[in-house]
Amino acid sequence: MRPVVFRSPVVEVGAIVSMEPQPWPEPAPEVVRAVRAKNYGRKVPLPVAVRDRLGELFPDEYGEAFGKTGPAGWPPGRLALATVFQLAEDLTDRQAADAVRDRLSWMYALGLDLADTGFDHTVLTQFRDRVLAHGLEEKVLG
Repeated sequence: MRPVVFRSPVVEVGAIVSMEPQPWPEPAPEVVRAVRAKNYGRKVPLPVAVRDRLGELFPDEYGEAFGKTGPAGWPPGRLALATVFQLAEDLTDRQAADAVRDRLSWMYALGLDLADTGFDHTVLTQFRDRVLAHGLEEKVLG
């Protein structure tokens, strides 16, 4: 049996990635139930604690860095939060992209369902490059 490979379209940094601001999504009910069951009576993982205590950390307000037309991209607010978790856990871009697909705690924090395929690891580099190119470091991580 051949392994399943998930691919997301790769968009060049110079290209405009479309992004309509979205409200912070609630995680799928099955993800909520699984996270609660697996962490009952235990200290919850950082992503779960962040979502439960802080809610939406990074609203999708990034001005000209993300346009209204062009290839659809992952919401910047969620990419910013994934980047924070990546830094907190000292993960590579590939490991962080895998965590979005594989870890219930990350799915919970990012408001995903079990079927979400996440994004290609190169999206994190593109996101950081776009943030830097538009001087949004303080807005994202300030």
